[in-house]
Amino acid sequence: MEQMISPDLVVSKPSTNGANGEHRDSQGKFQPGNRFGRGNPYAKAVAQFRSAMMEAVQAGDVSDVIRAMIVKAASGDVQAARLVLEYAVGRAGPIDESTEKSPHHVFVFNPDHFPSVRVNVIGGDT
Repeated sequence: MEQMISPDLVVSKPSTNGANGEHRDSQGKFQPGNRFGRGNPYAKAVAQFRSAMMEAVQAGDVSDVIRAMIVKAASGDVQAARLVLEYAVGRAGPIDESTEKSPHHVFVFNPDHFPSVRVNVIGGDT
């Protein structure tokens, strides 16, 4: 069965006959016995490393690392700030220019919206 993706591109299901179809399921994925579907040779070693890391790292350790990143971010470390904000707020999505009055967007921080955040303003009150 074929699917039409665009006028110039037609995608069909994988062939199940001949060498292409040996040891494959109905979706075309490799099955046991297919010499090309042996898997990741490093998967076992990576799993062992992850297990060792999970045993060694405690919940308090993770909290300490997060707090350290927050301190670095607050002191001006841009990479730390980017990492903290991506995990805390999420990555910024695309801006829909059609809904804005101007193509130049300005972010104005309003501390009233974030009462738990302390902002130091140069030349002003804290």
